Order: sequence, then C-alpha cells, then structure tokens
Amino acid sequence: MGLATSYQLGKRKASVLVLERFKFLNQQGSSAGFSRQYRIPYPDEYMVNMALEAQPYWDELQTHTPKTLMDKVGTLWFGDPNVHSTEGNIAAAEKAMDAAGVKYTTLTSKEVEDQYHFRNLPSNYTGLFQADGASIDLVATLETLHDLNLKSPSVTLKEFSPVYQINQIDGIFHVTTPEGTHLAKKLVITPGPYINNVLNLLNFKVSVTYWEMASAYFKKKQNLIFNTLPGLYFRKLSEKTEISFTDSRKLPGTTLVTSVWHLILLLNHLQVLISAPLFQTLRNWLIPLNGLKIT
Repeated sequence: MGLATSYQLGKRKASVLVLERFKFLNQQGSSAGFSRQYRIPYPDEYMVNMALEAQPYWDELQTHTPKTLMDKVGTLWFGDPNVHSTEGNIAAAEKAMDAAGVKYTTLTSKEVEDQYHFRNLPSNYTGLFQADGASIDLVATLETLHDLNLKSPSVTLKEFSPVYQINQIDGIFHVTTPEGTHLAKKLVITPGPYINNVLNLLNFKVSVTYWEMASAYFKKKQNLIFNTLPGLYFRKLSEKTEISFTDSRKLPGTTLVTSVWHLILLLNHLQVLISAPLFQTLRNWLIPLNGLKIT
C-alpha cells in the first residue's frame, strides 16, 4: 500500500518521503509471500465498487513491466448460501454484485462438481463464478512499484526508518526516526498490521481483528487439472475453517512453505474437497518431495 501510494503521489509531482520500518520488499508485513487473490465478489456493494475502481490502476501498472501481474483465472465461491459470515457469504456477494452491475455465473452443487472436479458436496450448496478474479504475482508487483518509485524524482525512499515520535506544530507534522526529524504538511499512514504502533504516537488507536490464514505453496510436477481451475474460496462450516486456493503457477522453484499445523490442516481438508485418488496423488507428491521446507 505504501509503495502504491507514493507512486501515485509521485505521478502528481508531489514531494514524497517513504519511511519503511524494515527493508523494502521484506517479509515482515502484510505484503509477504508470493501471491494474493484479486476478486470482485464481496458482501458489501462499496467493496465491490472499490475492486472495480482498482482495475484501471492495475492495467496502468502492467504497462511498466513485461511480467504478468494479474493472471485472470476467475474466482469460484461455493458453500451454504444461507450462512452469514464475515467472508464467503454467497447470497450477500450476489446481491452486492447485482447492485453494481457485475456479471457472474450461479452454480448448483452438481455443476460445481462437474465443472471444477470436486466430489461429494452437500446438495444444498450453491456456487458463483466471477471471471475477473485473478491471482496476483505479489513479488513482481512489489518489485515494479519499488522500481517506479526509485525512478521518480518526486519520491525518496528510506528503509530501516521506524518512526519513534509524531508531533504536529502549527499545522506541520514532525516525524522522528533514528536519523532525525522530517517535516511534512500531510501524512499517509500505511503500516498494515503495525497500524496501532503508529497511531499510538497520535494518541488514538483503531479496533482491528487479525486472522490467521493457512497458506501452502506446491511445486507442480505434473500437468493436471490445476491448469484450468480458477482461484478458489471455500468455507467448511462444521468446523468454521476456511481454505483459499489461488493459482501459484508463477511461484519460484519452492516446494512447500508452510508450518506443520498448516500442512496437517490442508491435508485433512483436501480429503473433503476432492476425490480419494487425487488426494492420494497429492500426498504422494508432498511426503517424498526433495527439499521439503517446513518453517
């Protein structure tokens, strides 16, 4: 968020100073990992509209790199349509997309099984497929934004610059870091999960809830159905757990990056989502993988 903000401000010829607590392109913040999911389905209309409004900015950013930043594989949601939840509420997402004029396809439980290779889904499940969903190459996106900011004469990047103090004197913000104090008329705060660390310096805070997400990256060794599957989102209601699948074809030669708990969780739920032969195939890939990395 910080690099995207400074890039856009730099295009407007604003004088911008970016203070990064860690090193740029680090793994300590919200933009860690290899990929992210871009989707239009959200339970609130304003969020659907925000996703739509973001598309031209992605298109413009793509013109600055030969790497594909967003691979449009589509978004598939399926589950119990009557469940009310913070994420994955199919009925609410359909209502919000209808209000925004977004096209999507509704699916029955059997159609989800027939078209996307799932098995033994409850008969009351419904699904939706939205074709604009994409897998974001997070590494390429961050590198592109970082390079554009480095080239901008209006932007100065400073890493290893945690903010210790913020004061406002006569309408001017005084921002103190280890190397000194910087003055500015305006502040843009984009610290991700460290939001209250910064806001405490301004004597207030926001109420936030952090979710632990189980993520795994697999090295593709055979051309199976994964070449044609969209990005997937699934909620298994009985245990109130969520599994999100996104296209990881652009990942480097990593085998698996996860924790032991994440690995066990993923393997257990895969038995519910796919047929036994395919589940066994995945297990055969995972267990003997050379260079298996557990972190």
